[in-house]
Amino acid sequence: MRQKLTLLFSIITTAVILLVGCNKSSPPTQPPDEQPNIEFTLVGKTCTEAWIKLKVDDILSAAVYKNDSLIINIQSTSIDTSFYQDNLLPNKSYKFKVTVEVEESKNFSKELTFQTLDTTSQNFTYQIWEFGEIPANIFYDVSIINDNDVWVVGDFNTTELDSLGGIINYNAVHWDGTEWVKKRIPFDGCGAVRYPDLYSVHAINANNVLFARAGTIVHFNGTNYLNHCELNPLLTGSNRKIWAENSNNIYVAGELGNLSYYNGNEWRRIFTGTALHLLDIYGNGSGEIYSVGVGDQFHGAGDTTGILLKGNSSGFSKMVEGRIVSENELFNPHLMGELSTVWLDENNTLYTGGHYLYHFKNNKWDFVNSLVDNHYGGNLGAYQWAYINAIRGNASNDYIFAGERNTLRHFNGFRWKQLGNPYNFS
Repeated sequence: MRQKLTLLFSIITTAVILLVGCNKSSPPTQPPDEQPNIEFTLVGKTCTEAWIKLKVDDILSAAVYKNDSLIINIQSTSIDTSFYQDNLLPNKSYKFKVTVEVEESKNFSKELTFQTLDTTSQNFTYQIWEFGEIPANIFYDVSIINDNDVWVVGDFNTTELDSLGGIINYNAVHWDGTEWVKKRIPFDGCGAVRYPDLYSVHAINANNVLFARAGTIVHFNGTNYLNHCELNPLLTGSNRKIWAENSNNIYVAGELGNLSYYNGNEWRRIFTGTALHLLDIYGNGSGEIYSVGVGDQFHGAGDTTGILLKGNSSGFSKMVEGRIVSENELFNPHLMGELSTVWLDENNTLYTGGHYLYHFKNNKWDFVNSLVDNHYGGNLGAYQWAYINAIRGNASNDYIFAGERNTLRHFNGFRWKQLGNPYNFS
């Protein structure tokens, strides 16, 4: 396979003028016997990719080798760049070397050796539990603290009756390591429904769990459920998704472009500039937060079907839109279709999905090409996988997306696998 090489340049270069009959350019100002300070470091890697930084000054040129094969040759006196290498193999050692020329026939070199990530196991075992004895049951979200502490929220009905003969509904279940325990999370004083269906759950730790629905956040402190009704008057649409780095840094995305922030003392609404329904939100822990949304027949912007926002507690702005576009318009500047979910891996590669699965890597958008039929016009009739509702993971070699028709795909860094029940494309 032909090697693909992408260079991300921010090179400060001194013009080199070649004139017939002229003397060669003057040597660098540093003493000829002094080795230049060469920064040649690995800044990121996956199972099949690597990002390497090269920074050096006062030279004539630089050449980069991969396993003794020349891959880059730069004619410049000052270099500050990163380059991207793909088509690598998982769990394999690679050696890169840079050789810089400081004057004619005087070179210095520096080597970099690293091992790509190994693939993760796809030998999953699973068990199925079913909840709800009366039709119209649904789960919307899950938050995993550890193997013995898992929350799932939604709405499901049982044949249990209250003292007045009414059906008892539950809006959460909790796994304690031994069994699933049905829960009724109370929304007291914030709305007409005391035990409404819940859209989102986010567990910071076992004693700090957040639940969202409508204009209310409920905080579980390990013992009691505390209602945050003060958020209600700030919003014009229902809360749909929570992301929190800690108790003093909480974001909540919702319908009609609503996005709220809690700093540990108070809630406030953040301007987003959109009326689309924000369904997901995720951050990298370094102050960069992303949220995605979809439109409907009443709340859209022309032919806009999806939007991805980027921002922080000060405000958000549009990063990219999803639209129904021609192949020539794809990535220039729009994505194709709706955008319902967003996630970041350890290299800050940004993923979003809906009708297709995309990533933003090396400062450009593209399809996730490892996924079969994930290209413009591909996956006709949803034959391979269905609409993507959520994506989450541990790293670039261990993430999952879930969607309609039993879609549950795991990527181990090299290949995809359907988990659980077989995919139902009919």
